[in-house]
Amino acid sequence: MRAITSRNSAALTVILLSCPMPQQFRCHVVSYLNFWGTSPVSEGCSQCIVMAQRLLICMVSLLVALAAGAQQFGFIHHSIEDGLAQSQVRAIAQDSRGFLWFATMGGVSRFDGNQFLNYAASDGLVDNQVNCIYECSDEGLWFGCSGGISVFNGTRFFPYPLPKPWQNNMVLSLVEESPGKLLIATNGGGLIRFNTATVSYEQVDEFTSDSFIRILLRTPSDDLLVGGRSGLYRSPNFQLDKLEPLLSGVSISDVVLGDDDLVWAASFGSGVFRLEGNTVQNITEGEGLQNNFVREISRDRDGNLWVASRSGLNKLTSDGQPKFTTNIGLNYENIKTLFLDREENLWIGTDGKGVFRFTGERFVTFSQRDSLVSDIVMAIQRDRNNHLWLGSYDNGACRIGPEGVRGFSTDNGLLHNTIWSLQVDVKGHVWFGTNVGISRYDGRSFTNYTGPTADTYFDRVTAVREDSKGRMWFGVVNGVARYENGRFVPDSLMPDFPGKRVRNIFEDTNGTMWFGTENGLVASANGSYKLYALPDDPRNQVVYSLAEDNQQQLWVGSKRGLFALQGDSLVQVVFSSGFGSNNINFLAHKLGLLYIGTNNGLFVLDTRSYHANGEVKTQHFTDQEGLPSLECNQNAVFLDDDGHLWFGTTEGVIRYDATENPFDAVPHEPRVLINSVKLVLEDRNWEEIAATIDPRTGLPIGLELDPTNNHLTFEFVGLYFSNPSKVEFQYMLEGIDEAWLPATSTNYATYASLPHGTYRFKVRGRIAGNEWTETYDSFAFTILTPFYLTWWFILLLVIALILLVAAIVTALLRQEARKRITQQLEYTSRMLALEQQALNSSMNRHFIFNALNSIQYYINRQDRLSANKYLSSFAKLIRKNLDSSQSNFTTLADELERINLYLSLENMRFPDKFEYHLQVDPSIDTHHVKIPAMLFQPYLENSIWHGILPKKEKGNLELTVRKQGEDVVIRITDDGIGIEKSREMRASTENQHIPQGMLINRNRIDLFRKMTDQNFGIDGPHDRVSPDGVTLGTVVEITFPLKSVMENGVGT
Repeated sequence: MRAITSRNSAALTVILLSCPMPQQFRCHVVSYLNFWGTSPVSEGCSQCIVMAQRLLICMVSLLVALAAGAQQFGFIHHSIEDGLAQSQVRAIAQDSRGFLWFATMGGVSRFDGNQFLNYAASDGLVDNQVNCIYECSDEGLWFGCSGGISVFNGTRFFPYPLPKPWQNNMVLSLVEESPGKLLIATNGGGLIRFNTATVSYEQVDEFTSDSFIRILLRTPSDDLLVGGRSGLYRSPNFQLDKLEPLLSGVSISDVVLGDDDLVWAASFGSGVFRLEGNTVQNITEGEGLQNNFVREISRDRDGNLWVASRSGLNKLTSDGQPKFTTNIGLNYENIKTLFLDREENLWIGTDGKGVFRFTGERFVTFSQRDSLVSDIVMAIQRDRNNHLWLGSYDNGACRIGPEGVRGFSTDNGLLHNTIWSLQVDVKGHVWFGTNVGISRYDGRSFTNYTGPTADTYFDRVTAVREDSKGRMWFGVVNGVARYENGRFVPDSLMPDFPGKRVRNIFEDTNGTMWFGTENGLVASANGSYKLYALPDDPRNQVVYSLAEDNQQQLWVGSKRGLFALQGDSLVQVVFSSGFGSNNINFLAHKLGLLYIGTNNGLFVLDTRSYHANGEVKTQHFTDQEGLPSLECNQNAVFLDDDGHLWFGTTEGVIRYDATENPFDAVPHEPRVLINSVKLVLEDRNWEEIAATIDPRTGLPIGLELDPTNNHLTFEFVGLYFSNPSKVEFQYMLEGIDEAWLPATSTNYATYASLPHGTYRFKVRGRIAGNEWTETYDSFAFTILTPFYLTWWFILLLVIALILLVAAIVTALLRQEARKRITQQLEYTSRMLALEQQALNSSMNRHFIFNALNSIQYYINRQDRLSANKYLSSFAKLIRKNLDSSQSNFTTLADELERINLYLSLENMRFPDKFEYHLQVDPSIDTHHVKIPAMLFQPYLENSIWHGILPKKEKGNLELTVRKQGEDVVIRITDDGIGIEKSREMRASTENQHIPQGMLINRNRIDLFRKMTDQNFGIDGPHDRVSPDGVTLGTVVEITFPLKSVMENGVGT
């Protein structure tokens, strides 16, 4: 307990003696206070002193407890609106990777500080009601549900329902007995052993003391603590048949371990028990607990015990038992579970309001709920009696002291209820700068200064300061005013003052007065003024706040940021890029730390580092650290002698514990994890792509990607629950980036159009303003080489290139050769054409001679009709022959007409020697089919002269035209003597005539086939022989394309 000084002993006397107590105790109280004060104490009062000391300790403890209830701490609330699965939180745990898990009545939620990922029975939970969470040595995360247990392997859940007779029991606690074996505590089914390898259950028969078990806990010495309705038991080395009762007849709800052999046990109905050796201490409502029905307890690293009940939150310390209830910022009392994470954040799970995170006791808020006159405090000072004075924006002022909170307003004589500034002078008078003038309070009454007076004129007074000479300075709309020697200095508005709307007045170590105005910074020394302008923007010169550090560096806060006066120049010091951070509302300095109040929370700047090496090193405090509002009020700041920083916000006045240097604290490093890899901005089922999957992350191991899958996005998270917004990332892709990329708050990175190769993506984190973590998370992958860059493809390409060059050369050579051959064929064709023409001419002479003889014969016989018919047909034939001799090709119709004329003339010459027939397939368009001219006549002539005429009987000659696929086939048949017999007859005579027409036709057909690559051909003539070897005549077949060869440019 702090010593009581003579100055405050009187105040304590007033407080304590105002409390109802027996008359004999009043003497003890006065004696004890006199002992600590200035009055001498007689020796006979020693007994009184002892008794008064005990009473005073109790009373001071009571006052401390009451004071603890009159303050508010920060809590960060998460509910179903933020993504939590359900509002009734049953258990909280943190897995080995760093994620927080919340068990609720509607499933479980995994939390990374920013987002919740929820799981329910549809994802593999036995039931949506989850009561406990436990992580085994193999990092499998087990969940105790209603009717069974489920395990999460990192990517999916696997349910294990309880069999009969436990299927209706709830699992309340889990502990690993040995690898592969779990002990399950139930609410009526006793203790059950579960074998994960065989998936089998068995009742633990050795434990029969209680069937309703709430808590199982393994101690560092490998003992098992079991708590249930019947009490608390210890099982040495998990020997369940050797139970040692620690507490009997007590319904145990929770157990935690302290230092050494210390055990804390919570109960339903009996409060909290402290067990150390053989000593048992029971803490109940009589000792400060809010409720004897305790649901859960948790112990922090300082040894404090946090106690949860449906009536709120308790903290048991060695110094006392303050009650943490809704009066201190927690807006819901029905607490179900507690958990301290690895950053020592206290998480509070409620029965219907989600979960809260306790931001700590560094910031304490006082507001109208604590009897302040207003939440908007604009000025703070402390008088010589240790009273704290607060000036508000809308409801006057108040004074806080041991006697309580007293308010002052216009009803008490205050000039106006809007107070912009206040100052306590050396006489103990309190000066208030209000909206319409000045009020001075001397401890009894107010003296007001406003309106036009003989000396000056006052309106809004935004700054009040007493200098080292005892003069009072006032900042007003039109400049400054000064009060000294009991009056305002004549013409104190000082028309030569170069600034308007003075918001801050400050005296430095050298006695120079500084003024923050809307026109810039003004200095006053030896009766003259000097104006310092802010750089870069002459239209924006508003200065709000001033402070001096221990290096006599003047710091200037403006609406444009923070500046340091260096010589005659103001140099901007950039400490944050956040919105609202550049609006500097107040400055205060102590022990090398500059406190900066902004519209974005509180910053602390290390001026020692700045002076040493120019490093701008800051710490930033926001609502995540306990501020009720990020907006700090203008110049509402005060540093007391106890190391507390008091400052005003829009939600009350804040007391900050500035006794600890925030830069000396070792910050918790964020745990950075890669939690997703996407291809072309889409999630993929890696089990379909990769052979091996990391079961903890669900990401592939040794991933090999097709060259087209070269657009990857990596998503990562920085687990830092104290303030997730402070996490910064730095990443690089080995194989692309040569060094770490600049810091970013973005939690993903995208790399597109990656070339083939092996890569490793690395990411690390830090808390803003601190060093990077030494560890990092990484993900390795390979983009396969495209086939066109592989050695075998390049080899094939070279070979193909060589073959291509060879083919081109060969083709060129062949083309040249074909060109020469074509030329030769053209020459040959021309020659054959000439020969054909010669043959036609020759044939025409012989035919003409014979035809004229026939005509003469008919004339001599007076057969004018036959002569006329013969002569008419002969004339047509001559005209056809003449036409055909001008071209190598003719239509099939013209050729058939010419052949019909020829055959009719020959038939008239030899009427009794043969008959002929022409048959044409009606599907053939004879007018569009092109054939070589004079193609058929040599074969018909050969059949008549060498096959039929030598025959004694009358012969038959037949020509058929049919379609065969895409070709036309001409078939000429006769029933003459045959080729062999005709050769024998010619051999026995002197006529050795060689049929040149058929030979020329064969050569012509061969040339057409070579020049066009079409199906030209002649088969025959050859003998037709019966099965018994008798010659039946001759046959020849001529084949040519159905499509005209003229369309291919041949013969033109």
